[in-house]
Amino acid sequence: MVGQRALVRGVVGVVVWATAGGGMVQAQSTRPGVEVAQGSPFDGIPFPAVTVSPVRGPVELDGVVSEQEYGHAPAVEYKWEVRPGDNDPPSVPGQCHVLASPEALYVGCIGYDPDPSQIRAYVTSRDGTNEHDMMGMVIDPFGDARRGYFFLVNPFGVQQDILWDETRGEGDKTWDALWESAGQIHEDGYHIEMKIPFRSLRFPATTDPQEWGFYITRHWPRSRDVWIRSVPEDKGNSCLLCQTGSITGLQGMEAGRDAEITPTLTSRRSDRRPDVLSDPLVSGPVEWDAGVDARVGLGSNTNLNLTVNPDFSQVEADDLQLEANERFALLYPERRPFFLEGAELFNTPGQAVVT
Repeated sequence: MVGQRALVRGVVGVVVWATAGGGMVQAQSTRPGVEVAQGSPFDGIPFPAVTVSPVRGPVELDGVVSEQEYGHAPAVEYKWEVRPGDNDPPSVPGQCHVLASPEALYVGCIGYDPDPSQIRAYVTSRDGTNEHDMMGMVIDPFGDARRGYFFLVNPFGVQQDILWDETRGEGDKTWDALWESAGQIHEDGYHIEMKIPFRSLRFPATTDPQEWGFYITRHWPRSRDVWIRSVPEDKGNSCLLCQTGSITGLQGMEAGRDAEITPTLTSRRSDRRPDVLSDPLVSGPVEWDAGVDARVGLGSNTNLNLTVNPDFSQVEADDLQLEANERFALLYPERRPFFLEGAELFNTPGQAVVT
């Protein structure tokens, strides 16, 4: 480990990630945003086009979707059971309301349940809610069916966010956005609320009205592992983002100039015995290593990322692994922000880039 750290001492990395937005909003009209193309399995079935409503007053994230806060926003309903059913009527009803301010997107969802005592959820770590009841949404800001965002919340407000890469058909849970959530169990089911700042997203840099790919989804795990959505699913089409509805009325969003600066300071000390059998343990000198990661948003679709002397010991403290009877070295997931930004661009069938 000492040798590895010596190799990166003084390394400086700078990357600018830009997502082109020119003309991508118009691409929304060529995919099923309002209606399905003629001849498709869902010909004649409308895909909902949701018009976002403006925020009219303060929205308190308390896990209560109140009439006062969300009553003026149209309801988006969970209409289709896509797993294990095949676009069947939903096992349980539910709905979401979507609001927007210049700074953030607000989503309030109600998941009705005939027996709230059977709701499966507990307080756990972020992204650790796969087996839980949860609700949320999927958005595709550029409308090009290439990259999307999953935002899901369990009944206790625990977050799960996923960066979806359509070219590989996989999601990356190591991506962590800055957003707020709350959840609460009620006598008729549970409510969740989300506040997603626009500065945590990438979207087209334009002042024109925007139309994003959008649908809501709900996980209802009982005797069957049920997934319900606001749009049907063509199981013969592997493209998930090609089958979204749309959300309109988005204009004048403020991307902000968000900046994240993460300094790191690590120390190490090696103790030894001059004579293993007779001498006491002698403390070695303490060595220090400093570094910094920085991320600056230059616009709605451009970020500047910088790292100086990246800390190779930065891993998940609670990522437990067994080292007994293992024939290979332990491999911890990458968590350093600089190496996670745009990491999906380097994914190949065989791991060609090792950070």
